[in-house]
Amino acid sequence: MKIAEVLDAHHARLSKTERGDRFLCSMQHILEFWKDACLDAITPDAVLDYETQNVRTDKKPGRARATVRRELSDLRAAVKAAAVNHKVHAIVFPKLPRDGAPRERWLRRDEFDQLFAEAANEYRSAEPLQLFLMIAYYTGARSGAIMGLRWSDIDFDRNVVDYRLPDRGEVTVDHKPRAITPMAPPLRAYLLQRYKAYETVPEFVFHQKLDHTRRVNSVVKGFRATVERCGFKDVTPHTLRHTRVTELRTMGMQPHQVDAFLAMTAETQNRVYTHADDDDLQAMAMRIA
Repeated sequence: MKIAEVLDAHHARLSKTERGDRFLCSMQHILEFWKDACLDAITPDAVLDYETQNVRTDKKPGRARATVRRELSDLRAAVKAAAVNHKVHAIVFPKLPRDGAPRERWLRRDEFDQLFAEAANEYRSAEPLQLFLMIAYYTGARSGAIMGLRWSDIDFDRNVVDYRLPDRGEVTVDHKPRAITPMAPPLRAYLLQRYKAYETVPEFVFHQKLDHTRRVNSVVKGFRATVERCGFKDVTPHTLRHTRVTELRTMGMQPHQVDAFLAMTAETQNRVYTHADDDDLQAMAMRIA
């Protein structure tokens, strides 16, 4: 069976979900490398070559190591799904390349304020981009979970945003947990103002401006342009999740409290998000004194 057939079948399953567009991007890069090859071409040497050819370095362009690893993970998921559906015999997928070093970039409050203000200058995506920034900053949720929100997921009576997928009985996606996150007062006020402005409330929180029945699947393009105008380096949508964890830990919250707020294990917090800036360290020194 050809790799392209396995990928096509898996994309058909994902096409109606928030993961469909992302998988399609991975699929294009995978087929650029393996082309018309069959599944037996997925060998350890081939996986290593894929990594070597696609990961950017100081000497050649390419994609981030984490992105390349995610593409291979998507291929592995497609092959596993084909085996589960009895399309192919189960195979032992080669070991994935090592993950990239965790990013330590996070935003100070003044940097977030600058980013939010600059987002208003995005010609096509100002409203959804500012909405995304508010939700991401105050809840720390992953981009995919945020962009898939329905207004029915936002419970103003209970004051929570429910990122779970109750229609499919899922509290995790791709083995990543999803939280029921309380709304901070600024976020609640912002969302409530938007909600009350509708004559007829649309299904999706992120929708086309002229057609409320059509979803907006991504704000990445506008996000990148806004970040560039702000002059920030190494800032991605996921930086807002780093920011929320950092601020919660700085506020003195214990790992188990952060876990409950963000559905994130203490192990992940310690591995990826435990860092402090110079101001934090100076403040600690003063406390010692």
